Amino acid sequence: MKRRIKTIILDILVVCLLSNLGCNYKVINYGLSKEVTQFTTDSFDIAKAIGSEYKIIRCRVKNGKLLISALRDNQKSYFIIIDLRSRIIEHLIPDPFNNYIASSFDISKDSLFAVSALRPDTLFVTSLNTKKLNIFFLDFKQAISPGQIIFSKDHLFLFNDVYGIAVLNLDDLSKTVFHNDGSLGMIHPQSSRDCNLNCVKG
Repeated sequence: MKRRIKTIILDILVVCLLSNLGCNYKVINYGLSKEVTQFTTDSFDIAKAIGSEYKIIRCRVKNGKLLISALRDNQKSYFIIIDLRSRIIEHLIPDPFNNYIASSFDISKDSLFAVSALRPDTLFVTSLNTKKLNIFFLDFKQAISPGQIIFSKDHLFLFNDVYGIAVLNLDDLSKTVFHNDGSLGMIHPQSSRDCNLNCVKG
């Protein structure tokens, strides 16, 4: 309380001093900046949008869409796609692996691609228009265990892998694996970021 009174008295003295010196005293506006207030206005509660029965595991933004991996009632995992402009849930698709820890997905145009670190040879492709599910067996010659996937320009990149990086051409399902060469005598958990890789045709 004493500190507050001292602060008020000091402010009054400053105003009086500035007035006597002929300076214009201007009150500083400590309100939120336009960018921050706009962000607050534009924000929305994702958890509320998808419902309390879903627990968000991970999410990322791609082309104006929010891609969410979620667990429903601690039993079944789902992939959820929300349009950020309209804030509408566009797609709610069951994770074909039903493994919220190991599964990863990405979208491109009208398809959803899903892989699992536990079953990296199996690629699930779901049509976002018809919900039809196709399964492709990739038959990698060397071990891979992708922790994440990204689709770009007709290629699926499987990375954050304990063994290396794999690239899948979706036109013909040809594969290229950038695999650890083993010269360090170990498999590094962040090998997808290492530079010591050999290129092996899969």
